[in-house]
Amino acid sequence: MIKTLLKMRFASAFSAMSRNGVAGNGKKKKPLSIALVALLYTFIIAVFAFIFTGVAILLAPALVAIGADWFYFLVFIGIDVSLVFIFGVFETKSEIFECRDNALLLSLPIKPRDIVISRVLSVIIWNYIESLVVFLPAIIVYACVGGSYLGVIGSSIVLLFLPLLPTAISCIIGFFVSVVTAKFKKKTFTTVLVFFVFFGAYMVGYTALIDGMESMIANVGIAAGAVGRFAFLKAIGEAAILKPLPLVLLCLVSVLSSALTVIAISLGFSRIISINVGGKKVVYRAKKSERRSPLYALTKKELQRYFSSSAYIINTSLGIIFTAVIAVVALINRDMLKSVAQIFGEILAADGDALLSVILVSVMCLCASMSYISACSLSLEGKSLWVIKSMPISGRDVLLSKVLSHFIIALPLTFIASVLLCAASGAWSLIWYFILVPQICNAICALAGLLYNCAFPRFDFANEVSVIKNSLSSFLTMISVMLLSFGLAALAIWLATLVTAQLVALVHTVVALAVFSVLVVILIKYATPKYERL
Repeated sequence: MIKTLLKMRFASAFSAMSRNGVAGNGKKKKPLSIALVALLYTFIIAVFAFIFTGVAILLAPALVAIGADWFYFLVFIGIDVSLVFIFGVFETKSEIFECRDNALLLSLPIKPRDIVISRVLSVIIWNYIESLVVFLPAIIVYACVGGSYLGVIGSSIVLLFLPLLPTAISCIIGFFVSVVTAKFKKKTFTTVLVFFVFFGAYMVGYTALIDGMESMIANVGIAAGAVGRFAFLKAIGEAAILKPLPLVLLCLVSVLSSALTVIAISLGFSRIISINVGGKKVVYRAKKSERRSPLYALTKKELQRYFSSSAYIINTSLGIIFTAVIAVVALINRDMLKSVAQIFGEILAADGDALLSVILVSVMCLCASMSYISACSLSLEGKSLWVIKSMPISGRDVLLSKVLSHFIIALPLTFIASVLLCAASGAWSLIWYFILVPQICNAICALAGLLYNCAFPRFDFANEVSVIKNSLSSFLTMISVMLLSFGLAALAIWLATLVTAQLVALVHTVVALAVFSVLVVILIKYATPKYERL
């Protein structure tokens, strides 16, 4: 039974990426969809593996040279555990405790233990993939710089057991987050706030590690000696260089913690998912209502759905948040930015101020690709799609409402970031460029996401996270807008070597508007009929 349940989980996740159409339509998975899935996952894994390989290349030579192999592996164990834990908390929250088919499975002659084990195993498998991306490059670089065979063997064994411990902890914390956030009146806001606190702490720690890398390498002996005073931390690092006692203890703690967590959740699974922790019932109060257009009502419905789902906000708002953070950081470090831009301007024989403006605007466009709000908006209609299709509302209004809601959500922070980045560059004559092009990219992302979602809808899902985060339309939207942003940036940078900043900004804007216009035509002529046929 565990094997069957696990198979169902991964079949559901894979179908979110590769199936075209709704459940039961008899369509087979298309080879093109499967190839795109493989290509996209390969691309994402390669990007993150490249990042952590760079960190390993910086650390390995210096630490191996002084015999601090344990400290080298301790750093990567810390990165790996924190990454798995932070994302695992919210993964277990949605996959184990808030999955839509929990009640259905419990109504069948299936042991709660089997349900929990299958869910935990599915989370562990994804955590193993994350651990491989972080830890495997560290092992390879360590072997290449002359690390000992004991370190290679020990770190490989650690990699086999390492994801189990943070998975167990994230299951426990995920349960408490699920229960605690449900007690608040603003459940969605609380969940999102908790996530960004965790994620922000991780980013601050990772940034501090990168910033302190040069100092750590220069004083590597001192750093290793300071950490070595803590026997617990040193023992964890020594487990990766095949020290028997630390390695055995690490493996035992990882296995036992996972087993005890599964047993604890299994014993109270029925009670856990049926806990009534809802807030106060809404009391109806009659009030005068105003007559509104169907488009207004549909857009309002989309906005309410977005802001009522923590999973929706968490997975699609990172680009918007990064835009605001980058703008604040750029404003604080504006003098350094201008100096770097002048250096690159001399190298490329271009106007440094024009180059800085192009780069800042392109960064905002790149961040827009991470906010794929509309790319899953149609799929999230789920099995209630027939409700909206049975209403006397045109398909064009339905699709336009999803585009408008995406644009409305992304507009405020993008506008503020545009003004801050313009202040950082000092190019106030190009304020229209800083405001207009990122907003056009937001609109392009909204249109592209909806077009892909019409082409690759998914209505049969047990968990909305599988549609929001793992659907083919979400990946295609992100990659397409990202590549478009890189292409427009390359064109603008090349033009900056030939013409004035005002002309570069004008060409960049016109090309972006042309892409937007093409997508509007496609939406009207092809996507709307496609929606009508669903």
